[in-house]
Amino acid sequence: MSVTANPPSRNRHGDIDPRIEALGPDVHRMARRFFSSEKEAAALARKTIARAKRELPVAAGDDAVRLCLFRSMHDIFAADLRSNGRPGRS
Repeated sequence: MSVTANPPSRNRHGDIDPRIEALGPDVHRMARRFFSSEKEAAALARKTIARAKRELPVAAGDDAVRLCLFRSMHDIFAADLRSNGRPGRS
């Protein structure tokens, strides 16, 4: 009898994606606090969710997911502000 490992998933964060997506409305609401423009807020929310999907460990708990999302949002906003003198222009 031989034992083989399961083939790697195409999306190694498949288990965490639904948790991130479920927080989408909260992420968007928070982004609106940074911008008066709906377009810029939506762009910040998209960048935040994309980064979390790339960087968040699969084993992260629900509180860690929420914290990572909002910390990432702040970091993205601050980086845009530093590099462009104005947020949302990256």
